[in-house]
Amino acid sequence: MLAEPADAAEVASQIAVVEKLKTVVRSGAVLFFLSTANQHLGETREALELLKECFETAGGFDPSGSASLLG
Repeated sequence: MLAEPADAAEVASQIAVVEKLKTVVRSGAVLFFLSTANQHLGETREALELLKECFETAGGFDPSGSASLLG
């Protein structure tokens, strides 16, 4: 099992804030942030589901140039 990132608590806090935002703003950027944050915490299944939703509802948002997709 991979070690938890040093900033796990901060990232989890950010996820909680953005999850609330997600109920109001359904944008590709919000979903992409949640996807990358969940992947950072090792939550690959959740990250992939959010990334899929991001691509389905992106509304013109294109994360293809993001360094976070390189991994």
